Amino acid sequence: MRFDQLPQSPPTPSWDVPHVPLPADAPASPAPAEASPAGKNTVPSEPTPPFPPASENPQVDTASDATVQVRFLNGVMDSGPSLRILAGNRLLSSSLAPGSFSEVFSLPAGFRLFTFFDANSPWLLLYRASIPLNAGDVVTLAMVRSANGLDLVRVDDRPCGITGTGWSCLRCVNLVYDSPGLDLVLTDGRVVFTDVRFKETTNYRRARPGRFDLYVAQTPRPVPAPHTDMETVEDLPRVVDNRSLPGLGGVEPLVSFFLDLRAGSQASVYLLGNWALSPQLTVGITENF
Repeated sequence: MRFDQLPQSPPTPSWDVPHVPLPADAPASPAPAEASPAGKNTVPSEPTPPFPPASENPQVDTASDATVQVRFLNGVMDSGPSLRILAGNRLLSSSLAPGSFSEVFSLPAGFRLFTFFDANSPWLLLYRASIPLNAGDVVTLAMVRSANGLDLVRVDDRPCGITGTGWSCLRCVNLVYDSPGLDLVLTDGRVVFTDVRFKETTNYRRARPGRFDLYVAQTPRPVPAPHTDMETVEDLPRVVDNRSLPGLGGVEPLVSFFLDLRAGSQASVYLLGNWALSPQLTVGITENF
């Protein structure tokens, strides 16, 4: 029923009623309701409750307790800047040097906005990206050179399934800008990974705990699958003889290093550099997360 359909009250009789003034401290009568344009009284509106201020960085989380584990790598090695890194408005790193890994940060799951500045010029924007992160993700976000300047490479750090087995595992991540395929080779001639391309992350390979003498070389020719489709490093055949690949000549090491693997450890070998400037490489090794 509309207000103009309500039954009308009968006219009020007119009597001479003496006027009695209110006391001086009596509260004033409320102001009459304003009339609508049609001459009808309007219903007073309820007071509007105060709402919390809008977030400066609105992002939807899948749940309040859903988190991800994230760390950063500054892989810009050719006189690149140290990085000032923010997640939304939260400062994660004030100066992450080239070739360095950050600590591990726990962040809410969802779309996360990451912003990278030059640490020496704090408001010089280098890169910005919104990255989807699912609850339980464990990732490394690496800043590298690209054809357009800089790019952010995501490396998923999933467990390799050797917990409680007495084994260890390793993999290779090629972040050498503009590089050809690269091989990771044991000095005894076993090719652990072959033809690893820029921005590529290999699968994990199991290995017995111990010390491994390794070097990185440009791929002269990808090693055929029957020689590389082995589950463990110990099962790989020796295809490089005295740093020479039969039929292709010498395999020249670009960089050599030792890798000590412990039982239960999960190692990632990161290759860093800028092939367009120099074939000189830097190796970064991380264990577990």
